[in-house]
Amino acid sequence: MLSIPYIVSVINTATLEATATVVVGTGAYGVATSKDGKNVFVTNKGSNNVSVIDTALNSVIGTITVGKGPAGVTIKE
Repeated sequence: MLSIPYIVSVINTATLEATATVVVGTGAYGVATSKDGKNVFVTNKGSNNVSVIDTALNSVIGTITVGKGPAGVTIKE
């Protein structure tokens, strides 16, 4: 079976251009950013988890297992 990577694009808000991509879990869907902008959280509906992205590194630094088919995400700081 062919595995297609799910990616999140990193956008430069000054130029509105994609500057990088980050591979996340299956079925990337919801996105939230931490208040300080250091992390982005992406729900992955197909893999039932949330990818934690470090915005300085543009890479996944952790994965949080959650319930089936997460669609939305919010952050309480």
